[in-house]
Amino acid sequence: MATSHSLAVIGTDQNLGALLKTWKPRLAQIYGEGDEAAGRFLAIVDACVRRNPDLKNCTVDSFRTAIENAAAMKLLPTGLMNLGWIIPFKDNRSGNVEATFIAGYRGLLDICYRSGRIAGYHVALVHKDDGWRYVAGLNPVLEHEPRFDDTFEFGKREDLVAGYAVWWDVIGGQKVAQRHLVLNHGQLERLRLKSKRPDSGPWKTDYEPMALKSIVRASTKLMPLTPAEDALLAQAYESEDRHLGLPDQVIDVPSEVVPEAGRTAMFEEAEDA
Repeated sequence: MATSHSLAVIGTDQNLGALLKTWKPRLAQIYGEGDEAAGRFLAIVDACVRRNPDLKNCTVDSFRTAIENAAAMKLLPTGLMNLGWIIPFKDNRSGNVEATFIAGYRGLLDICYRSGRIAGYHVALVHKDDGWRYVAGLNPVLEHEPRFDDTFEFGKREDLVAGYAVWWDVIGGQKVAQRHLVLNHGQLERLRLKSKRPDSGPWKTDYEPMALKSIVRASTKLMPLTPAEDALLAQAYESEDRHLGLPDQVIDVPSEVVPEAGRTAMFEEAEDA
């Protein structure tokens, strides 16, 4: 089956099954845990398409690239637990629908943990009603007493005072330093406004996970990771920035958090280059 632009698309469940069977040896090589693990990975991919039929409209080449990227990062594209998603994006110029793997913030942290160089990561948002004290310097103070137990919403984003991450650098198997990153409301807003859809889409429907992922992304730039994990994160960021954000030379640009499992996956209109 092909689009009006003569690019083959997934099309049917039967076609998907045949393609996954053909791709299995290559996926096993990329995933690196044998045929059985690759089989489980592809079963999850198949389930993702059944949950989100829009993926059947994606081009075959883009879909294969998406699942190979997920396999290279060793992240299951379940759409659950904020690990990662395979998302369809529509290109305005060609009219084709392309699949892209987008890592969630827990997926990014999973990559960081594999380096063995960070431990005990914690990320949180601070509401205006919370107890909050932050002092920077040689002897920093970070105290947060949460009093807000609801969800941060786009329409009430002025209630967000700050967001922060705390972790420990690990060298030679030993925790050597506690590190932290704090972004105030203004910094988080600047990151939001640099995205392609700052006032709609996931920033509007999933404001809290979007803000959390912005902090996670920025904090990974400060971690003493291995070249292997740095390369995987760069791959993840390049993919999402191409579709969802714009590079930021100062801190970072947040990537879009896609709808949670069970919702209808969205189509993003890719901007003309």
